[in-house]
Formats: sequence, C-alpha cells, structure tokens
Amino acid sequence: MPPSVLLEPVFTTHGDQLYRVALLITPDERHAARLLHALATDLTAAPPLTTPTEVELLARLMSAARAAEAKQAQQRRPPRNTAESAIYRSLHSQPLDQRMALGLHLLLGYDPARLAGALGVDPDASVRLLEKAMRAIAPAAGRDIPDRVSSDHCYAVRAALIDTTSRERHSGSIRSHLAGCAACRSFDQRWIEVGQVTEEALRQELRPRQLPAELFNRLVAYGTPRTGDQLRPYRVAIPLVAVLALIAALVLPGFTQRAVTIVDRTNDPVTVDPNALLTQALELHSQPPPTGPAIWHGRFETLWYFDERTFAPLHA
Repeated sequence: MPPSVLLEPVFTTHGDQLYRVALLITPDERHAARLLHALATDLTAAPPLTTPTEVELLARLMSAARAAEAKQAQQRRPPRNTAESAIYRSLHSQPLDQRMALGLHLLLGYDPARLAGALGVDPDASVRLLEKAMRAIAPAAGRDIPDRVSSDHCYAVRAALIDTTSRERHSGSIRSHLAGCAACRSFDQRWIEVGQVTEEALRQELRPRQLPAELFNRLVAYGTPRTGDQLRPYRVAIPLVAVLALIAALVLPGFTQRAVTIVDRTNDPVTVDPNALLTQALELHSQPPPTGPAIWHGRFETLWYFDERTFAPLHA
C-alpha cells in the first residue's frame, strides 16, 4: 500500500490511541512525538500490503520504542512531572515491556494473546509481564498483592485470574478452587482492586491527551513526496530513456504498430475465462513473423475487466 494513501487513515483512526500509548512508554511529549515519527518512517520504508490493524501498529511502535531505548540507554532519563499521580510515575519507573503490557491491558482491554502480538512475545510471557507490572505498581495504588499459595494448583489458577477479561476465570474449576482457597481469593480481590485504581489513574492522566494537529500534519506528510523528490529521478533518466527509445524503435519489429489488441470484452464478468484470454493472446502474439530476422520479440498485455473501473492486467 503506497504511503501516500496509508498514513492519513492510520493516524486519523488510531492517532489519539497511538499518541497515548507513546506517552505511556516515553518520558514526555517530545519523546512521544519522536516515537510516532519513527513509526511513520517505518510505515513509509516498509509499507504493509493492507491497512494495518491496531495490534500490528502497536507491534511496530514497540519495535521503534525498543530501538530508541537502546540508543538512550546511556542517557539520563528526564525527571517526571511532580504534578503527575504517584501511579503514573510508578508506571514510568518500570521496564518498557511491563509498562506496555499493563497499559494495553488496562486501557485497551488487551488479553494475553493480543498482548503477545503487540509485544512480540508468547502469551505465557505476556502473562508474566502483566503480573510483574501489577505487583510493582500495587504500592503506589495503596495495595499489596499477596503471593502466598496453598498448593501448586494455585499457580495455574492465578494465571487465569490475571486476565480479568477471560472467560476461564469464571469457569467451574476456577470458582471451585476459589471457594476452598483463601490465598487465591485474597489474590483475586487485591488484583481487581489494584487494576481498578490503576486504570482510573491512567485514564485521568491520558484521557485529555490527544494527538496534536501539528504533529498529525507532520506525520501524514511522511507519505507525501516533495515535488523535488518526484522530479529528481526523471531528470536523471530522461537521456537514458531517449537512447533506449531510439534503440527500441530501430530494433524491435512492430514497435510502432498498435500496442494493444482487444481480444475479448464482455459486460458479463461471469462468462470471462482468463485461460481463454491467455490462449487467444498467445495465438496472436507468440508466433514468429513469417519474414524478417532470425531474432524476434513478442509481447502482449491482456486486460481482464471485472467492471468499468476494475480490471486485471495479464502480461507476458
């Protein structure tokens, strides 16, 4: 998909969400803008074949964030704004993957499977990241998450309880275990409390933060080639094209004849057979001329029309 038709719908649809996520994983607005510039550069350099999903965009954003963090590893992180909540400051003190996992889970409702796609890890690893992030932020939320267990089965139960959007946490086996395990009941209650307090704090911080219009225009401009950039290749190629055109006119037989032969065209797309079109085109163009030099050239292009605005070109 050309960048000129990709970036504007991407940042129109996902711009505010991507900006908020960038604020979660960078120190401030300036670094968030740099991160989105890196995302736009990546989309321009390696555009997807179709419009990317939110998970695909977040995966690219995460790759850009990891690259930026590696470059800035030796630099001192700027101090946090003292007006921010303790929970928001605590989140920014955590490693990048944990910040991303907790933010996407609480703000966008990502389950471990979708977290795995955005973070580039397996679902089990995303569960572990989420648990580490929640335990680390619990003191700032004024809670603690107990780690006491009554049996080895508790670990599997808590892996299901961590994903508050999962249906598994409401299954009969999980509820039955909770009925007889005070340790897991305490874990479940504290986990939900910490998640609710943290989610409310993050939403208060990020709800008013929308992608600035100036930044949106700069990001979309990545997909619009400048006039000089568009003309520069043609200026260099004009002499070469002129020479090649002269050679082709002298050497290739039939070069000045009609370039296109309409083999078949019908208003009924159901009756069109591409194999028949190819066969007819080959019969017309694949036979050597009856007279002329021993070396000959043939070329054909067949346009398979589906309607007045849609067709498939077949070349040989």
